[in-house]
Amino acid sequence: MKINLKGFIGVVVGVLFSGSIFAQTVEFKSELSSDVVKIRSGNTYSEEDKTKTEFAGISENVVVSFSSEKIDAEVDVTFVVDKFDNDNLGIAWDDFNWFIEYRPIQILSLGLHEDIWIKGSYLPIYDDNVELGNLGSEGFTVAVTPIEGLKLAATVPFGYDFVNYFGGKDENDEFFKFNFGLGAEYTFRELFSVGASVSNIIDENEIGFGVFGMVKPFEEQDFVIRAGYEFSKSINGIGDLSISEDFGVFGENLFNISVEYSVGAFNFAAETLFNTNSNNSVYDTYLGALVGYNISDAINVDVAGKFLIDNSSDGAKPIFGINPNVSYSVKNHSFKAGVNYENCNGDSFVSIPLSWTYSF
Repeated sequence: MKINLKGFIGVVVGVLFSGSIFAQTVEFKSELSSDVVKIRSGNTYSEEDKTKTEFAGISENVVVSFSSEKIDAEVDVTFVVDKFDNDNLGIAWDDFNWFIEYRPIQILSLGLHEDIWIKGSYLPIYDDNVELGNLGSEGFTVAVTPIEGLKLAATVPFGYDFVNYFGGKDENDEFFKFNFGLGAEYTFRELFSVGASVSNIIDENEIGFGVFGMVKPFEEQDFVIRAGYEFSKSINGIGDLSISEDFGVFGENLFNISVEYSVGAFNFAAETLFNTNSNNSVYDTYLGALVGYNISDAINVDVAGKFLIDNSSDGAKPIFGINPNVSYSVKNHSFKAGVNYENCNGDSFVSIPLSWTYSF
């Protein structure tokens, strides 16, 4: 984020908590999680380093949301306890997201936030959206709903600080341009959605656009199909698809497709993200699949699998991963445990994800 957050965080938090006095609803969610350990073993490492076990760190994510007739607001912050420089244990600020949205009239909203996601840009197993499926930005967004189901948005990202908001030099003393983005999405009930966004319109080196769609063919069934395409002069994509390294899929041209279906106690999902230029990314295709079963209202089990594939003829070896999980929910608490296993060219990587979520 280019904006200097040190002086801004207090303002945001103050507005949120003072706004809570007038809030119609207040929601709180806390997730304490850890992969516990990362275990690596294989033959491509030195003899003394074939097997290595590392502490995987602990993270705490807190989300506080307020909603009222005119104002919605949220703070989403994550802290991490892990080993940092000199292998010392410490605590770090890992992520900070927020938004404030004001609706002076029913069809108009003014927002300071990052994300207004187009529905077709979502990957359910990865549990995130592709980057250019965003009608908002790290800045100021105006959204208009002239007719039911249609949203039009214009967004201006923040500069490095408020003084340089309309252009100037960033923290690396490099010049950046005043920029903005446009987007639109039309949704018909929960059956159909189509949207498009254009970002960094002025900067010919950063300009990008995305087109995304979502279809739910049968209103009475939980069957959803999403698909999209994004192009960007600056390479975009998603990371953290592998626990072995920070591997992901990136490119100037990216396609995403996902399917979700639930029938009775069973639920299924499949998704893919791929580029059309193998020179843009170590891995060019991501494939994911998940099968789950609700043993009871409180207990769910699922198994997710994934592949990362390099399309170049002499590139990286494929990565295969499997992740079985079990979750238990009671009242405001949810507990989840699993095993994350990956294999690449005979090298194995294991972590043990655990989490406890509390919400009200």
